[in-house]
Amino acid sequence: AIEMEDAKPLLNFLKQPCLRWPVLETNNGPEGTWKEEEFNLLETLAFLRGKFNNNIFIQFFVATDDKNSNEHILTLDQAPLFLPAREDYLTNSTEAEKSRRALLQLMIDIAVTLGAHTSTAQLNMESVLEFEFKIAKILIPHINRTSEAIYNKLSVLQLQQTIPQVSDKQLH
Repeated sequence: AIEMEDAKPLLNFLKQPCLRWPVLETNNGPEGTWKEEEFNLLETLAFLRGKFNNNIFIQFFVATDDKNSNEHILTLDQAPLFLPAREDYLTNSTEAEKSRRALLQLMIDIAVTLGAHTSTAQLNMESVLEFEFKIAKILIPHINRTSEAIYNKLSVLQLQQTIPQVSDKQLH
């Protein structure tokens, strides 16, 4: 049954307004066209989090407060990237370069399998990998991620003042 469906269920899923994927634009028809002015990153991340319980850019969960074990708090942290370690993006070792090439090829293959043109997929996925590289540069290295170093307790109001795009409606 899955073989007969091929990529159709995923392509239909990607036609949802918050999930349209620019690399597939030419094959998704007008109802699947991505429009930058209609794209809302926070809405998309919330949708994906609710649907698949994944962490993109930000990892958040309820945990016991490290400084008061009687309290539970919403914990926000950096989410992992696709490659296992930040250093896999930042070092020029043979292994790291091999991992980056394999990741790029996987992303291209997935886009092409879903109907993207090879040249478009190559350009778009190189941009995605470059974006992950930029994110890796700003992540806190594992060695510096002590409980004390990454503890920064904020109230919801302080979080909203720090990140105005976050509304309390979105946190519920």
